[in-house]
Amino acid sequence: MTSAEGGLGLPGGLSLGIDVGGTKLLAALVDETGATIAVTCRPTGRATGPYPLMRLIVEVAAELREVGEFSAVGLGFPGLVDAGRGVVRSSVMLE
Repeated sequence: MTSAEGGLGLPGGLSLGIDVGGTKLLAALVDETGATIAVTCRPTGRATGPYPLMRLIVEVAAELREVGEFSAVGLGFPGLVDAGRGVVRSSVMLE
C-alpha cells in the first residue's frame, strides 16, 4: 500500500474507489477531501473471470478496511453499459 494527497471535497467519511482494468485492479481509500489514504493493486487479465474478479474486489476491500472503515464504494469497469437497466452488457472481464 502507498499513500498520496489529493482533493475532491467528498461529503463525510472515507470512501473506497475501485478501478477494474484489463491488466490490474487498483483500489484506493480516500477521505472526504479526496486525499488518498491508501492504495492497493492486484493483477487481472482476460483469464480473470467474473467470480475470480469478485474475489479480488472483496480481497482489496477487506485489506483497505483494515486501514479505515469506509461508507461508500465506487467501481469503474470496462465494458458496454446499459445505463437504463444498470447492467454491463459486455466486457472482456466477463467473457
